[in-house]
Amino acid sequence: MVLRLKVTLKSGMYMPAEKVERTLEVPGSLTLERLCAEILTSIDFEFDHFYMFEILGRTYDGAPPYAPSREHCRVKLAALELKKGDRFSLTYDFGDDWQFDIRVLSVSDQSSDTVRIISQKGFVEQYPDEDNWDEVEDWDEEDLEDDFIEPTWNYQPSDELMDAAFRYKKTGLWKRLWSSEIFSVVFEDGQTGYISLMGKTGDHCAIGLYMGNEGLLSLLDIFDEDVPESLFDREERLHSQNCLQLILDERQYLRDEEYEAVSAYKKAHGIRTDGKNALPHFRQFRPGYVPWHPASAKEENDLLRAAQACLFLDTLLKKQSADGLGFSMFDENTKEIPLLRETGQGWEYAGMTALPQPEPVYMVPQSWNDLAARKAKKLKASEEWQCKLIQYPEPSVVDEHSAPFYPMLLVNVLGRGGMAYPPAISERFYEDPDDLAEQFLNTLLQINERPSSIAVGDERTYAYLTPLAKALGIRLVKKQMLGQLETVLEAMEEDIEKQLGEDPFSDQDDRGEYEDLLEMIEAIVHMPASILRTMPPELKDHLRELIRANVLPPDLSDMLRKKLK
Repeated sequence: MVLRLKVTLKSGMYMPAEKVERTLEVPGSLTLERLCAEILTSIDFEFDHFYMFEILGRTYDGAPPYAPSREHCRVKLAALELKKGDRFSLTYDFGDDWQFDIRVLSVSDQSSDTVRIISQKGFVEQYPDEDNWDEVEDWDEEDLEDDFIEPTWNYQPSDELMDAAFRYKKTGLWKRLWSSEIFSVVFEDGQTGYISLMGKTGDHCAIGLYMGNEGLLSLLDIFDEDVPESLFDREERLHSQNCLQLILDERQYLRDEEYEAVSAYKKAHGIRTDGKNALPHFRQFRPGYVPWHPASAKEENDLLRAAQACLFLDTLLKKQSADGLGFSMFDENTKEIPLLRETGQGWEYAGMTALPQPEPVYMVPQSWNDLAARKAKKLKASEEWQCKLIQYPEPSVVDEHSAPFYPMLLVNVLGRGGMAYPPAISERFYEDPDDLAEQFLNTLLQINERPSSIAVGDERTYAYLTPLAKALGIRLVKKQMLGQLETVLEAMEEDIEKQLGEDPFSDQDDRGEYEDLLEMIEAIVHMPASILRTMPPELKDHLRELIRANVLPPDLSDMLRKKLK
């Protein structure tokens, strides 16, 4: 078999102005690793980075030649059953992100072992000299500092929601209830939500609406005072909220699009207000995503009804005290909370309702490629693997229309030798948990072996891998000590911390004290308002000095700054 392929360079770090194309004739016996090498050779690139093919809905990862042999992609072109007109892609060097589009021009039954360059067009430099950077298309010095592309903000709040927000602002309701004095709402359609009013301590001022059991779990997690030990777990907690928020803020905390919307509404309705807690804007918080605007009319309507419930509560509190209505600080002994119920005529106070104790619901794959699973099950079993699901702490963007997300990784480490395979990565784990399972199967097929058993140390990874391990005949066990996995994760944490900024403490003792400080600050930014308001002014001043000194991770510094505002 001989395939004729047209290879087009679509994008990359140093993309030239001219079009770069190559037409290659390659034998079907070529592995994907060799195909990658031939494409790179045709444009005078060195083969010194990881790569990934996406072919007919499946991904094939591989490593450069110097990597351990098990990381090489040995899948042959002939096994992919490509035909004329098929297209697939190659991503090379995930830092510079070179993207190639590959189209199958023809497939013949000829026999050949050689690779031929049929035609070539254009030239590109893999590592251009600094003197030539001005010749690269669309080059900007800011690209050196930040290659994060923010997607389009496409949201215009309704006048009804904006009106409810300004009416809520007039009540000052957040000054009469602590954020831990939560209450329940039942909408007319039967949905249950839980509301926390934030702002009494003078920091983040918002109505927080937590819908259903998933939202309640997210809300209860706020009151958990245990600080996770690992960087990955700490960062994931920061981005694990599941709620809608109507926020009252200052100009500096609104996006330009939000400020334009609220300014237009104020002008149209003759509203004059500015300064602290003056400007409403709206956010949807989803686990694994950067806070973004409400995604649909339903989310906006839920937030509107939550605001209307708060307006009704304001009228109640003018007639009766919060204690009289059953409000109290949340703690581990809280069994009941006040309930407001929506009716056809508005809202009513429905007394007290039991606070559910929901169990965590973990994401699990529901389906995967049965053919790939059957092939993987027949592979030779090697040794025990140690695995863990982790959320990568830096956001990514999949397209210009979706909220930035935090990728989910399934880290796979050999239990004896400690070698880590390239992790499976999902860009939509909470929407499509099957994707990660497919990538795990691809990893097994690429390395041509499967683990004899998999050891995990947490409930989430155990729940996720249970159906997949059962289908593959792999024993899944829980262990408290996973030394090889922890070593790999610690190395990953060090790399990430370097990317976020140089460690201000090189001495080991200082480093330990610095980590203790970070844990303390993590606890502070998640403190209930009832505790935060007792903080001595001297301690608050010291925390502000740490912010000004730029010794804290950026995300934590931003959260602390807003907490102390």
